[in-house]
Amino acid sequence: MSWEHEMEQVRRMRELGKRMGGPEGIERQKSQGRLTVRERIDTLLDANSFEEIGTTHGVSAFDDDGAVTSFRPGSSVRGFGRIDGRPVLLTGQDFTIRGGASDGMVNWRSRGSTQLAEEFRLPFVKLLDGAGGSVRNYDTQNKIGGATSIVHHKIGESDLGVELAQTGVPGSFDLPAKFDDRAAVTGNRDDLTNGLVRGNLLAQVPVVSAVLGSVAGGPAVEVGNCHFSIMTKGSETFVGGPPMVRQALGVEMNKRELGNYKVQARAAGAVHNVAEDEADALAQIRRFLSYLPSNVWQPPPRIEPEDDPNRREAALATFMPRDRRQVHDVRKLIGLVTDHGSPFEISALYGRSLVTMLARVDGFPVAVMANDCRHQGGAMTVNACIKLERFIDFADTFHLPVVYFCDVPGFMVGLQSEKDGIIRFANRAMAAVQEASVPYITIVTRRLYGVAGGSAKGNGLGVRYAWPSAESGSLVAEGGVMAAYRRDIEAAGDPEARRRELEERFIRMASVLRQPGIATPMEIIDPVDTRPAIVDYIRKTHAVNVNQLGPKLRVGMRP
Repeated sequence: MSWEHEMEQVRRMRELGKRMGGPEGIERQKSQGRLTVRERIDTLLDANSFEEIGTTHGVSAFDDDGAVTSFRPGSSVRGFGRIDGRPVLLTGQDFTIRGGASDGMVNWRSRGSTQLAEEFRLPFVKLLDGAGGSVRNYDTQNKIGGATSIVHHKIGESDLGVELAQTGVPGSFDLPAKFDDRAAVTGNRDDLTNGLVRGNLLAQVPVVSAVLGSVAGGPAVEVGNCHFSIMTKGSETFVGGPPMVRQALGVEMNKRELGNYKVQARAAGAVHNVAEDEADALAQIRRFLSYLPSNVWQPPPRIEPEDDPNRREAALATFMPRDRRQVHDVRKLIGLVTDHGSPFEISALYGRSLVTMLARVDGFPVAVMANDCRHQGGAMTVNACIKLERFIDFADTFHLPVVYFCDVPGFMVGLQSEKDGIIRFANRAMAAVQEASVPYITIVTRRLYGVAGGSAKGNGLGVRYAWPSAESGSLVAEGGVMAAYRRDIEAAGDPEARRRELEERFIRMASVLRQPGIATPMEIIDPVDTRPAIVDYIRKTHAVNVNQLGPKLRVGMRP
């Protein structure tokens, strides 16, 4: 007996599923200048590599002969694919179906997707364009007396317009469990470590979120539940939309005011990068993943370099101005030292006194940091501390060597900085640096002052080199002189001249050529030799780095 009739119904459901929300829903999506979820997937993945799963999940209607008469797919599409030849798992919300609102299958789908990514050890990409739960699902559960696992029904048996699933709360958008019962692992250290991270996807594989429309509720939480997030300039994201804000707070505002990229990427730092359009967003996702291994058990992918590892940039000889009040462009510095064309900036709009990038050195992927003196004088603000902590944890998780160009005058001072919690966040940032076990090379280009100097890692594999322009101390001379010599200055015949005299004296004394003790670098190098020095360090530490592959455990708590 053949099962051709049943397979014909499967093919019919798949065909109807690819129509998404129908012509009207697709037209509404297009009228907003947005791609459909299937167009996004085709743009992101290598050509013809998408292998969809769950193609028959949705609401089906059958006639008395068992033939499919209608089928409405769920509001998300998921499956396997390839990016630059490497396999990935991805999910995408379909805004053409109920505005992408979480349907009754979302609990199973979200948990199933994260578990698949964990079990297959594959990068996980989330294309977000829709809301979280819908109150309509409450009506569904009230009519049936609770959730069930039935997702197919015959015509006339139910007038319910939403899927039914195995979740106790309709439309709930469950985050993956932190741990599960498989965490109880005994045996050698590697088995124990692997067991302790079960259920924690961020400790195992790269996770990416993209905001490509209006994203609210549970999916908005998913925006931050990743290693890299990006949103288009025409998108918005918020945990509760304008109607909820109006009801809860009595405040009137529209979606753009509430969750645009300036709110989420610049002020909140909830989103890392901003894209001009969807094509740009999807291209940035591909580029981000190119620097990372598929999982923490693999080394970062090295490519054959086309750039000379011994390249000496003559422009670096005069890069640092002698006038300490004159600023310089650290992005230009990074471009001169790393492999040509390789830098990819992350979180450019947030914590702007610290620049963070992915790049390559001699073909090796590296995590690059640099203090930007053009913003807050390069001081470590609260936002910069948060940015540093996240970036170091990310680099450590995926075994990316850190290259740090240090020009830090200290942590940001002032009443607002204290109110913002600089003491607490400074401690957290420095703890992240000390806990990291990846290779970590610091090039002190000018300033290394105060406790913020701890960002120039001195333990583990951390090494420090310095340019002849470098200086260090407990306080920058400009502020330290007034603190230590206030009475002397005030008693002088010309207080301003006396202040300048003292400052110039202590600036000379702060020079790296005169500094003994803990701040002394491993070596003072000619700036033009910066790239060869970094290449040599990365090569020397590579064997140690790959010997640490696997999940990183962080014991205890941070301040």
